[in-house]
Amino acid sequence: MGDYAKTACGTGELRYFKGVIIASLTAGPIVALPPIAVAIVVQPDDWGRSIGAMAGVLLFALPIGFIVSFLPNLIGAMVLARIGRTNIAARLPILWLLAGAGLGAALGIVWESATGSTVSGGAAAVVAVVGATNAGICRWFTRWQD
Repeated sequence: MGDYAKTACGTGELRYFKGVIIASLTAGPIVALPPIAVAIVVQPDDWGRSIGAMAGVLLFALPIGFIVSFLPNLIGAMVLARIGRTNIAARLPILWLLAGAGLGAALGIVWESATGSTVSGGAAAVVAVVGATNAGICRWFTRWQD
């Protein structure tokens, strides 16, 4: 169990904003790169055009992903870091990953029902993966001062 077996911890300074920025910057590419990678695998003769498309997609995916994911990343990291300040078990990375995946899946389900999507669970799955990845990045850079 290591450090997580402690029952009490300090109420010192929290540092999580760096993780929020990095996670927000990766959100767009996490969504955009898999379809391009599939296109390269499916049509290997045309990989040059796929690489060009990847650059173009990333040019748009980076700022859009940042804008869409910044607020959820900030709120999630702030809440989990503050809970982790007084409850050391809340610092476990798996808890952060599950929280990110759960919130992402919930937002994806809301998105699907609001837009009338016919793809059952598609958006929820994608947003759950992005949420878990972003939560893991936020946790990686979160520091507590005990």
